[in-house]
Amino acid sequence: MADNRTAPADSASVAPVNLLGGMRAFIVGLGGALTGITAMLYGCGYLVTRAHLSLLGLYGLIDFSHDYILQEGAKFFFVMAFSTGRHILYPLSILIPAILLLILLGLPLRNRALHLWQTLHARWPGVDIDRLLRAGAFAMLFFVFIAHSDVYLDKFEHPLCFANLLYLDAGTTNCTVPDAKGSDALRAALSGSNKSILDDAFHELEIGLVQALILAYLTWRVTRPWRWHAWCIAPSFFATAIYLILLPMDYGVLQRSINYPRIALTFDQKTDFPITGAVFLLHKSSNDFVVWSASARKLFWIPAASVRRAEVDGAYELFDPRWRGNVTHGGKK
Repeated sequence: MADNRTAPADSASVAPVNLLGGMRAFIVGLGGALTGITAMLYGCGYLVTRAHLSLLGLYGLIDFSHDYILQEGAKFFFVMAFSTGRHILYPLSILIPAILLLILLGLPLRNRALHLWQTLHARWPGVDIDRLLRAGAFAMLFFVFIAHSDVYLDKFEHPLCFANLLYLDAGTTNCTVPDAKGSDALRAALSGSNKSILDDAFHELEIGLVQALILAYLTWRVTRPWRWHAWCIAPSFFATAIYLILLPMDYGVLQRSINYPRIALTFDQKTDFPITGAVFLLHKSSNDFVVWSASARKLFWIPAASVRRAEVDGAYELFDPRWRGNVTHGGKK
């Protein structure tokens, strides 16, 4: 008996075509992912740099390269990952045995709750028990959201009120804060007196963001079957989006290093540009040096053509009290 089954004429080309299509989809997806990651790093790096320059009083006076902004964004995500793992995920991992024990102990309670649920449905067949419970849960979550926003909106905004630290001993603030004592402590810490206060303030903001994310997720789960679902979750998601935007800016104020190179400049003999005290290099371009005199608390733009030699002996905090004394040019006592 003759075998009339024959393979399709183009069967040999099916596999290569599918393989090429899969590779093309992978490359397109990878390119899109890299573009998205780059945009996210650049956006966060810009916010970090913008807030840091505003804190020092340099915004609009110095322009950094795109590579620098990308690096600042990468540093922000690295610090966030390390800090979140250390201060949030690690403590939670210690509680895993306790959480598992509570789950095991809660199984009998779950059976009782299910029995109660069935009893309520049988007693009031015309009442939508599920909707009532969801409404009660949503009311409770909305109350918690209002209380959370009342506390953390001010906490996220507060660090951004400080500016111009290079020109004043403790900077200026453009907004009123209910906790005047805490505001004074933060203002002093920004000038280099106590870094632990800055760390605690930033970690508190991280915890506030995690709480906002949890509230937004629970609100989304509770209101998902409702017709006005989008309107119910809008306040919580809007507040979370604000926190996500403000956190990189708060990082630029509270965590961005204020260590800069201390530099000694030797000028051309034709240039008469006396600078006394410690001098720090804030920015260097092909055209000029942007330096800050710690004793005079002034910025100087020095043409690069007038500098014969530049020496850097290390990076130091800008607001160290020892720079206030009589120091020779370039910072050597």
